Amino acid sequence: MPLWVQAWVFVPALTVALCVGLGLLAQQLTRTTLSRPLVLSLGVSALVVLSTLFTAFPAIASLSSTLVLVLALVGWAWGGVPFLGGVRATWAWASAAIAFLVYGLPILLGGVLTWGGFIKLDDTADWMTFAEHLVTHGYTTQGLGTSTADTLVLVNFNQGYPVGAFAPFGVVSHLVGGESVWALSPYMATLGALLACGVYALLEGLVRSDLWRAVVSAVAASSTLLLGYVMWGGLKEITLAALLASASAVLSRWRSDTRPMLAQAALFAVPAAAIAVVFGIAAAVYLAPLVLAELVIAWASYGFVRLLAMAGVFLATFGVLGLPTWMLARTQLSSGATAGLATSTNDIGNLFRPLRFQQVAGVWLAGDFRVDPQDLGLTWLLVVVVAVAAVGAVVVALLRREVALPVYTITSLVVAGASVFGNAWLEGKVLAAASPAVLAAGIAGCALLAESGRRFEGWAVTAVVSAGLLASNVMVYREVWLAPSARMQELAAIGQGDYPKPALILEYSAIGARYLLAPLDAQGAGELRHDLIPLYTGQGLDKGAYADVDDYPVTSLAPFQTLVLRTDLNGSRPPSLYTMATPGTWYDVWTQDASAAPILRHWPLGTAADPAAPAPCSIVREAATAAGPTGRVAIAERAPLVTVSLATASLPSGWVAGGAAGSVDVSRPGAVTTSFSVATAGTYQASIGQSFWGTVTVNVDGRDVYSAWGQLNWSPYANPMPALQLAAGAHTMTVTYSQGWRPGEGFTPSTLGPVLLSQTGPDVPVRSVPSSQATSLCGVRADWIEALGG
Repeated sequence: MPLWVQAWVFVPALTVALCVGLGLLAQQLTRTTLSRPLVLSLGVSALVVLSTLFTAFPAIASLSSTLVLVLALVGWAWGGVPFLGGVRATWAWASAAIAFLVYGLPILLGGVLTWGGFIKLDDTADWMTFAEHLVTHGYTTQGLGTSTADTLVLVNFNQGYPVGAFAPFGVVSHLVGGESVWALSPYMATLGALLACGVYALLEGLVRSDLWRAVVSAVAASSTLLLGYVMWGGLKEITLAALLASASAVLSRWRSDTRPMLAQAALFAVPAAAIAVVFGIAAAVYLAPLVLAELVIAWASYGFVRLLAMAGVFLATFGVLGLPTWMLARTQLSSGATAGLATSTNDIGNLFRPLRFQQVAGVWLAGDFRVDPQDLGLTWLLVVVVAVAAVGAVVVALLRREVALPVYTITSLVVAGASVFGNAWLEGKVLAAASPAVLAAGIAGCALLAESGRRFEGWAVTAVVSAGLLASNVMVYREVWLAPSARMQELAAIGQGDYPKPALILEYSAIGARYLLAPLDAQGAGELRHDLIPLYTGQGLDKGAYADVDDYPVTSLAPFQTLVLRTDLNGSRPPSLYTMATPGTWYDVWTQDASAAPILRHWPLGTAADPAAPAPCSIVREAATAAGPTGRVAIAERAPLVTVSLATASLPSGWVAGGAAGSVDVSRPGAVTTSFSVATAGTYQASIGQSFWGTVTVNVDGRDVYSAWGQLNWSPYANPMPALQLAAGAHTMTVTYSQGWRPGEGFTPSTLGPVLLSQTGPDVPVRSVPSSQATSLCGVRADWIEALGG
């Protein structure tokens, strides 16, 4: 099955099918009749609580996906016929489809399997690791090894990290049978669609027109702030947003609810428990106003005695479904996991500054929600329009005793307002989850205005806000940071390969070390580690840092049976202990050779700019002495490296010399032409640094030899180009940078260069001679020198 079909067809279809089945099961068990959008919205909550509940117990965790599927099938068998044959909900599905496209198009239009937020935020790898661990082992740290993935689970699970957002994702990706890495974006886009269903459902009774309910729900689910978070892997934020809508939609109707009293209590407990397992004990900040609203409505509708019965049913249901939260409560309290909600700290995570509270309105005319819009005045105007319309809608709804929208909006705003005084990083997440509620109230105000007879005014204000929202979301689309698909697929294939364990990856790659290479028990040198991997300095790498393989003594590398290294022309060859197992386009895999001679000493040569240098006779003689009369002296002979600088040529407007030697920083389309020469004719491997969002084309001697877009690198690595056939002598090279309308191509600046050329890469054979003949190696251009035992 093609991975694209598996990701963008099966993941959404299965997620929706599970939610419908579980929603129908809840409806049938409580003998109620729910609208079809409400069935879907309630089903999201049921999927969250059941997935989290089953994975909380290691003994049944591996069966969690099957158990959820069976329960959904029971729901379909029990109530599927009435659901499929009931009253049409065309406008509800239309709003859901629009929301799905809002969250899906920034990924889909790239035309490749990928996800957003690459190198902008590395938490996406955590969600994939948690999801995989939960559905295979459950919420446990027993039996963990020393890999980066295991260390990640150990650190977080020992702190009682709530996993309600990840367990259902794990169930869905496990049932589809694909890698979570490709399922994440379509899954989050589907949650956006289900958020729209929840908003549509909570408007029933307040907004009469199906069309207007669809408009409100589509706009609300398209919040720019929430989209921005989703585009950098905000699985928790989109999950919480969908659950808040679900909880509000399931609230009792004021004295007009046709649902059985006790059944209503049980139904309301489902989204309440879902919020609890997603947010942990900190969910109290959301549950308090939601439960208070339900208590007031129930008291007014049924009286105190019946209220007690409802409370008993709610607490019993909530207690069982929320069991994973109670199991972790003591750990969360002792670890201070919720302190950030109430305690002001300097932790802003990957933000540039605390977000502005006004961003809760959802409209923000900037490609990155962490910065202020260039047109701040227009943005504030749109925020004010949304706020005024939202206040009007809440007041009208309260006068009509339609409480779902007011509770949804006020709860979201109260928690968002309180979060301003706490941790700025968590505040941003809360604002993102709250923004659909504010937009829902704002556009609902327009709908109520139109339904009161002022149709032109209602549609006009809606059109203005929608235009601003569309412009905001296009900006997000233009500046999304997409993971380079081909490189990630190659890394995923390595992780599934038959290589000896454990593995080491020197590139800082959160997705590689924490998830894709987890089957190889991989550790990342600049990542979470079980122990220190010392450099020659004796120190280890800080998080996010990179070092060349030559920066490590052999004793640091030897514990790792496999090395996964970027195919960098200025990267060093590993010690002779390793041989090339699989050469790749982006990554080379090296494995230990059991028959290799023991390495007595290892001398790195070269520099960061050029991995090789002429072998000094002093080191050659020292190596011969260390090897002894029966030993050998080995070198990794490398061809010259040709560095084509782009910074020394005449640069177009908006291009300046970059921080790395030979590179340029570009802020607009343009081209630079330079010349270079090679001493010998032949085939040359080639690469171009570093990270670029637009399209880069390289032309050599009038012929295009390379064209690619969206190649992002955490560290200053180069991107491989096709091999070039070059004659000896001078050549001309033109590097062109252009920007189109593919996702992410609007982001600036990018960094290009230098272009590297060499007739050999790191995968050179080791050449060795008896120690008595070592002086023949003097002056040979080599990557390193080794003294080998006999």
